[in-house]
Amino acid sequence: MRRMLACGLALWSTVVVAYPLDAFQETGIRRLEYYRLAQTGEARGPRFPSGQQLTSAQIRPGWAHDAGTTLPEVDAEFSAALTGLLDKAARPDYGIAVLDLSIPGQPRYGVHQADLQANAGSVGKILVALALFHQLAQIYPQDINQRARILRETRITADAFSQYDHHVVPFYDPETRKRAHRPIRIGDQASLWEYLDWMMSASSNSAAAMVQKELIALRHFGERYPVSAEEKSAFFTQTSRKELGEIYQAAQTAAVTAAGLDPAQIRQGSFFTRTGNQ
Repeated sequence: MRRMLACGLALWSTVVVAYPLDAFQETGIRRLEYYRLAQTGEARGPRFPSGQQLTSAQIRPGWAHDAGTTLPEVDAEFSAALTGLLDKAARPDYGIAVLDLSIPGQPRYGVHQADLQANAGSVGKILVALALFHQLAQIYPQDINQRARILRETRITADAFSQYDHHVVPFYDPETRKRAHRPIRIGDQASLWEYLDWMMSASSNSAAAMVQKELIALRHFGERYPVSAEEKSAFFTQTSRKELGEIYQAAQTAAVTAAGLDPAQIRQGSFFTRTGNQ
């Protein structure tokens, strides 16, 4: 089994609102505008703790020691507390690693079964995002604004690659202020940034498969991406399943290796949907 990358012990529902709520204009992620309006009372919705209402200007990396290249020593007390969160019978089945940055200048690192090797399904979505960002950086190494433009302006239409998934994602129209939570359907349109957001915040397998498909297209077309719907459709129709898989794996391996990880130990080798794999 491949090594599991444990990226912290936090409720997934907390990650759903992890983006700065003022980032709608920058990213075009429409749900952010709904959540922002909910905090001001202009829309009916959940109210968040103050920490989740920080603006983009207030959010900075919390781990600056050695440029974030090394971890603190394992904190035995913190590690014991993490282990204590698990039922005794379940402890052999889990590997956990948490870097606590809640106190500036006093980071704590706790682990439970740090050497456990396992397949952890949705952790692989982090690797898909890593590969997409890495590919954009390879194409535009000196132009972050261009990378952001691609994410914001590229329109994606869900197709058969996206089916099927039970996870629901948030839909919001800033003009009509209508919203819904439902699974992604064939024909649903959103930006590449929103599909990334749905993949990470809602753990949508449908969104993940569409991002994986776009990763293949980005790797193949390079600076010409995004191409027309007709040209992209022709490419996926006329290219063999084997070659498409090789393009995807090349993008994954390049990103994981560049991040200093071992692709033999951690990788995302398949699509997150049945039809995507087909």
